Amino acid sequence: MSHRDSLIKTNKELSKPMDLMNVGFVGNVGSGGGDPFIVATGGSVTTSGTNVVRYLVIAGGASGGYSVAGGGGAGRAKTATGLAIESINYAITVGAGGATNNGNGLIGNDGSDSSIGSLVTCKGGGGGGMSTQGSTGGNGGGGGGYSAGGGGANENGVTGLTNGTSGRGGNGLTSDITGSNVTRGGGGGGSHWNGTSGAGGNGGGTAGIRHGSTGAGAVNTGSGSGGSTGSGTNQPVGAGGSGLVVVRYQYQ
Repeated sequence: MSHRDSLIKTNKELSKPMDLMNVGFVGNVGSGGGDPFIVATGGSVTTSGTNVVRYLVIAGGASGGYSVAGGGGAGRAKTATGLAIESINYAITVGAGGATNNGNGLIGNDGSDSSIGSLVTCKGGGGGGMSTQGSTGGNGGGGGGYSAGGGGANENGVTGLTNGTSGRGGNGLTSDITGSNVTRGGGGGGSHWNGTSGAGGNGGGTAGIRHGSTGAGAVNTGSGSGGSTGSGTNQPVGAGGSGLVVVRYQYQ
């Protein structure tokens, strides 16, 4: 698990709306009359248009299974507007993706949780393994063994090996919190010795593969990596994609 801690400070002089992306902090909108304004520190800070407190939290995605296995599940995603906070310190945690999987027949590695203090927590995706269907990411759901796709942040993975094609990963969640619609949290595709490997889900999930290494889930999307039918440690399954925390709020 990777994380950075950020602090809330007070400052009455700054007056621009602010977005805090990847990792950061949230604060109440100042109401005037001498109330202090809340300022975020840490992470990547940009300014944007007027916005109230809004967040997107995505946990780390999982890696896929190995040897006729399912894709890794995406990390759970939560988004909402109107987060209630106090003027205290909060730790922001961005979950790491599940580690690469290079062992024959092994279940993929789970992703790590992301959180905004104790206010919002998302569970990491489950590693690809030996079930019949991928489940929604972030609740221990990974891709099923025998070619099922990994669960996405917004959709279950597809059951494996239908008409010679392994299951695709579930699709992720679309959000415009960073200014335009972006889909994140796709599940990894399934794999099988015969037929066509499953595609990765929309939102950074990678496809399954026969006789080779699968790509890693996309960074800061919480996506899962595809399963592999490769043999030997020279054909590892890629790691899951790291998570993301985005917080938008206005101060003036």
